[in-house]
Amino acid sequence: IRISGRRSFSMKYSFESVIVILLGAVLSRGVVGVSPFFPILGASLTLVLLHRLFGWISIHNKSFKRINEGKKILLYSDGEMHMDNLKKCLVDYEDILEQLRCQVQQNDFHNIDTIYMEAGGKISIVKNGSKR
Repeated sequence: IRISGRRSFSMKYSFESVIVILLGAVLSRGVVGVSPFFPILGASLTLVLLHRLFGWISIHNKSFKRINEGKKILLYSDGEMHMDNLKKCLVDYEDILEQLRCQVQQNDFHNIDTIYMEAGGKISIVKNGSKR
């Protein structure tokens, strides 16, 4: 599990979630005693190394990273909500207002430059004058 690294347990992207679920399923077979220990250890090591390989490739190849992790989607800019992107992300106006209250402690779009749905599924808000 330590070989897998911290990223696999942060579950930022769907691939990390799948790896953690698969790793848990494989390791549970050894805990219960359904399968022999060494084949389970080999399967777990294979999953962990595959995860590390995908992470390494993602760092060195931006196209692969975009395929593996996705890309951010613009939800709000220039005083306008992008309704088509909201629908694509399955987010509604109330979700955006909730994030405004939680992240920047305000109820309106005053001083807000852009809002994104990040590749990991979180909504990020950029205030006017903030670096992009």
